[in-house]
Amino acid sequence: MFLTFQDQDGCARIAAGSASAPQGPYRESPCLVPDARDPSLFLDDDGRAYLLWAGGRIGRLSPSLDALAEAPRFLKPDPALFAAPLPEGQDWPVRLRIGERGAAIIKDGDRYLIAASEVTGRMRSPTEDVFMASAPTPYGPFTRRFLAVPHAGRTSLVRSASGALLATYNPQCADRYALFCEQVGFVPLQHADDGRLRPTSEVLTESSA
Repeated sequence: MFLTFQDQDGCARIAAGSASAPQGPYRESPCLVPDARDPSLFLDDDGRAYLLWAGGRIGRLSPSLDALAEAPRFLKPDPALFAAPLPEGQDWPVRLRIGERGAAIIKDGDRYLIAASEVTGRMRSPTEDVFMASAPTPYGPFTRRFLAVPHAGRTSLVRSASGALLATYNPQCADRYALFCEQVGFVPLQHADDGRLRPTSEVLTESSA
């Protein structure tokens, strides 16, 4: 079991323990990255491990998970996203990022799903939503982002023992349309007809009509 966290000095660290003893003890890594908001850990099928932080920075880790094995880089968008102008009324940075907070990756078939959250004004009040995109590698280039889970900030992606894909989330209380706030929830996800991921039909994350 691995716990990825930002310590009181702002450093990203990984604590390694046993899944059979979640209460510990844990072996804590040295400081991996200074000033690293919302870090997460991704373990790929080939055994390589990656640290993500700050909504879109990524760096491969050493096999022992105690240091970066390369210089950090930014998750890159697909150049094809810039081939045509965006429709009128849509802001240009949407092509440059997936979100601004808490990037997370999970493998989905032969693609990598990347999720991050961002506060927008789409409900005329602060609304933190989870956006997702996919990419052929952990570094990108990622597709155009799409709204995956509304009112569901600070997310992580997990897969259940049965293979179902879920997103964890923890909404802010500033989002007055969130079903709850400052609590952790699980949202089961499913592929819509257009291939994008959405919460399953029986799940609500918005407190409204």
